[in-house]
Amino acid sequence: MTAPDPFADVRARNKLVDRVRAALSGTGLDVRDRASALVISRPGYPDSGRIYITYTTGEVSLSRPVWRYLGRLEGHQHDGDPDAEPAVDAAAIVAALTGPAGTSAEDAGACGPEAVSPQASPEPDEI
Repeated sequence: MTAPDPFADVRARNKLVDRVRAALSGTGLDVRDRASALVISRPGYPDSGRIYITYTTGEVSLSRPVWRYLGRLEGHQHDGDPDAEPAVDAAAIVAALTGPAGTSAEDAGACGPEAVSPQASPEPDEI
């Protein structure tokens, strides 16, 4: 019986990295070799997000920042503006940062102090 190759995982990882680098050559994308995944990004465009390719499974995921406009800070509205957005107060800011991930901009902007939970939200798992 043949002993398992102790370097098989390293060779598979290197093969994946080489294939991705060759496929993306000349595109201007940045390919970085990290501990558990290959990370691909577009330099100068952080809003485009990052692609993660796990070495062990080859799974590809896109991580992109989410921007949500909430309105103008309370006290900084333009008086007399017929198209003025709702004011954003401290409670709306707290709700947007501590509420469920799917909270809409309207929900975050329209909530009052009674809608803010005194409990701290759990920290997301580290990647």
